[in-house]
Amino acid sequence: MTSVLNKKDVEIQILYDPNDSDSALWEFQTIHPLYQVVSDNKMIKSYRSTASKYNSNDELGIWLLIGGLFVSVICFTIDWSVQKDAK
Repeated sequence: MTSVLNKKDVEIQILYDPNDSDSALWEFQTIHPLYQVVSDNKMIKSYRSTASKYNSNDELGIWLLIGGLFVSVICFTIDWSVQKDAK
């Protein structure tokens, strides 16, 4: 995508939602996710590819939640058995 931005006399169209910000509350600059990039009427980054990547990130979050719960149960079981043996 950087090669597209380095070309001279090229019209670039960027689709983004100004109400959707990825910036943290403590940052002084606003960052918006790009949904679609078009250069000289050629699609560089499509909305569909961006949406599929966001969906894959959602799946990663679910697996991290399941893994975290699993590790918590293991740690609780180990702690319970250590306290049981201490008595």
